[in-house]
Amino acid sequence: MPSRYNIIHALALTIVMCAAVSKNFWHNFIHGGFTQPPQVPVLLFALGCQVGLTLLLLLFLWASTLFRTRDEVSAENPRTPPLKAIEFGVVAFAPICLMAFGLEWISTTLMDKVFNLPVHGQDLIEWLKPETYPLSVRLVLIFIAVIEAPLLEEALFRGVLFRGLTKAMPVFLAMAISGFVFALIHVNAATLVPLWYLGVAFAWLYWRTKSILAPMTAHLLFNLTNLVLVLSGVVS
Repeated sequence: MPSRYNIIHALALTIVMCAAVSKNFWHNFIHGGFTQPPQVPVLLFALGCQVGLTLLLLLFLWASTLFRTRDEVSAENPRTPPLKAIEFGVVAFAPICLMAFGLEWISTTLMDKVFNLPVHGQDLIEWLKPETYPLSVRLVLIFIAVIEAPLLEEALFRGVLFRGLTKAMPVFLAMAISGFVFALIHVNAATLVPLWYLGVAFAWLYWRTKSILAPMTAHLLFNLTNLVLVLSGVVS
């Protein structure tokens, strides 16, 4: 019989693909998104909605016991205890991070030198520059990037989408599809390949430990490392 998770991941994929064919999506994907940073009230409203979505999604996942089902967690297929899952995410973070940075370097080099395509960073990088927003707003953006984004994205792309896809197809195909959607939704051609890899790696962490805490931990550490490198001027 069809699983209820198939309905959830079908809805999620429908929403994402509708966004992917919307006006200006592919133009922004290649050439960059915002030409001007949004006004502070607009930005804070959008971030507030994003935080609200995160809380609602986490509440839904908890209420529906999405992270613990009989078919996934059993004596033969146990779920990793929370502290062990966090430790697993910390240990896995370093090789995952190094591979992602290597893929990003290859991707941006090919775009720039071989295909002569514009290479642009994420909008958030521009927004964190001192001349863009006051310190208080930049601190909110840092919180969103380091804490809120890993919670939302792991709950949505691994906790709902990847988990749902495993009900309908082989697990490694589910990793590839959910990872691609995760990369595509960031609307950045230069980071498509490394983010696709990250999506697959985080899905593997979730599948390996049966705990969402493992990919959340690795994701948080990756975003924190990336942010430190950007703010210190090591990468642009």
